[in-house]
Amino acid sequence: MLACAACAPPEAPVAAPATEAARQAALARCDPTPFLAKVSVLRIPFDPTAVGANHSAPVGNAPVSGAIADDLGRAYCSAPDFFKRQLLGLTGIYVNPTGCSQGDPNNCNIPPTQITDNSWGYRERPNQSHNAGRYIATSAGLWNQGNHAPSFHDYETKLLNILLQWNGPKYTAATPDGPEISVLAALAHELGHVFWYDINAPTPGQNYDPKRFCNGNFFDGYWQNANMPPRWRKFGERGQDRHGSGYVEIKDIEDAIAAGDFNLAEALLATGDTSGDIGIYPPNGPWASFFGAISPDEDFVETYKFYVLIQANLISLPVQIPNGGTRDIPRDYLQSLKPKLFGKAQCIAAVLP
Repeated sequence: MLACAACAPPEAPVAAPATEAARQAALARCDPTPFLAKVSVLRIPFDPTAVGANHSAPVGNAPVSGAIADDLGRAYCSAPDFFKRQLLGLTGIYVNPTGCSQGDPNNCNIPPTQITDNSWGYRERPNQSHNAGRYIATSAGLWNQGNHAPSFHDYETKLLNILLQWNGPKYTAATPDGPEISVLAALAHELGHVFWYDINAPTPGQNYDPKRFCNGNFFDGYWQNANMPPRWRKFGERGQDRHGSGYVEIKDIEDAIAAGDFNLAEALLATGDTSGDIGIYPPNGPWASFFGAISPDEDFVETYKFYVLIQANLISLPVQIPNGGTRDIPRDYLQSLKPKLFGKAQCIAAVLP
């Protein structure tokens, strides 16, 4: 059984962030060739959900080039060593050109509301293949019109706007904030979905059990239960899972937005409700992001992504919430102000390769 080495957080974060000069020096020393050799443009159309005779493993059409190759290489070189090893251990890594003109990832014009469309991470099941391949794909929509990926704070704002269906809160300049951090975040999120099944269902298609992870303590009080997720968790999809007592429900935030009560939505995000339930962004909140608060498996995936980024020297990602002030989960974490989130990150650290 996999167990968490330290579900109770110690006094200080895992590692102090490096200076920007040190980060740039590390980028200059790194050779991304082994990683880029695994990445290719996905041959489309491709349906990762197909099973039986309709399923085939994804196939690459061509190597990546231009700004896409540059951003991917810098993302790899920004990553901590454990994440580099996990990337290189995948069966395939793809840039998905679905929606691009003539399937050319360097000729895309995908709107911001679809920036996550056609990104996925999956591990083959027995009704797909006995080889149990492990794959991730990132939408070419990250690189519209051949440009570099958006800055990290812009990328996270796009995700938040899609999830909330509201353009209220906005992230501001992160540290670091380059396009390689956006790409690293996208890769980490999709790989996190694969890793979640590696941990909780070591044999593909059998014995899914989230209690294997961290002695069942990862969701300690933050969720009433951790139901088995659907085989394919669509972006932003809600399930029947509910937060534990003392934590604001996602549905309450969505209902406030739908009703046009933005003051209430802002309060629920920034602090909590008048009864004392904890919101999404305050220091005593356990979530790595709003995205991580929508389902237990996304909680794991976003915490894993957050841990990858912290180990890649993410220092700050402020979010401005109208009438709720500015919140900054990475900064609070590095100042030892988020013990609940730190405990969850330590659970992940304990099972990394």
